[in-house]
Amino acid sequence: MDTTQSLECGDDHLFPRSDLKYQVHERGDGACGFILEVSFAGKYRPGAAGRPDAEFMTSILGAAIARKSLFGALLLDLTDLEYRWGNNILQPLEVVDHWCYQLPVRLVIIAGHSCIEALESILTPVGGVRPPNLHESRDIAFAQAVELSRKWYDDLDRLP
Repeated sequence: MDTTQSLECGDDHLFPRSDLKYQVHERGDGACGFILEVSFAGKYRPGAAGRPDAEFMTSILGAAIARKSLFGALLLDLTDLEYRWGNNILQPLEVVDHWCYQLPVRLVIIAGHSCIEALESILTPVGGVRPPNLHESRDIAFAQAVELSRKWYDDLDRLP
């Protein structure tokens, strides 16, 4: 009996169909801990049509987190993602909470001009201010990720 599974994309496969591109990198030299950087690029489909894109992003993030389990901060780079609207974009963020319930991951998001306003509107409570982990500047986002990673590793040292 053949129990192998194809890694093709589609409804019945591990990764939903999406035209989005992704990259996964581990940043850092160990002195400040490691930062897992996951970037997505391409056009995220609007509204409910974006569900497969969100599921694809969720699958990639989950796999990256599982594979690179010991990192101090997650830098989600959306600078090259074109996103206009749709609630499913929150789904990839939920996987971070799911995978990292014992040692919470510090998430930093960098968003480009093609998605910052839409992300800000969905991540900011009515009448609130932009989340402190959402940035347009790569330098500021990376600096925050380094700081959070250092704190995460310091916290690890204090565990019994």
